[in-house]
Amino acid sequence: MKCTWANQILEDIFSQDVWSVCKWTTGYHNYPMSTLTHGQGIPPAITLEEKCDTLRNTLYQEPPPLPVPVVTNLTQRVPNELSYTEITYIEVSKALFSTNSNTAPGPSQIAYTLIKWAWPIAANLIIALFQRCLNMGYYPVQWR
Repeated sequence: MKCTWANQILEDIFSQDVWSVCKWTTGYHNYPMSTLTHGQGIPPAITLEEKCDTLRNTLYQEPPPLPVPVVTNLTQRVPNELSYTEITYIEVSKALFSTNSNTAPGPSQIAYTLIKWAWPIAANLIIALFQRCLNMGYYPVQWR
């Protein structure tokens, strides 16, 4: 009985399209995502939009506040300070593109991937920023 049923199905499929057998054998599986909780006292996210908002608000939080800025005298040079040479486009480019793009962003939440994407357009601005920091002798706390 099963054999005749299967043969009939195969004959009907072969007359239409031989590749539809693959679709017929796999079937359709729908595994909906379970509900997500926001926290205690808040109803769970059920709809797709609510789930997206929950994930977005949980994974992409506001960055933490930066510590109180350190006030430094940027105009006065330190005695016996070391001289340096100007940094070049190639040095900054090599340093940037040798970083791992799969690392988590720091407090600024700007990942290396974003800086690499912006490099063709903003390279001169990035280099100018680094050069200005070197000229002033100031290394921002957030970069440490």
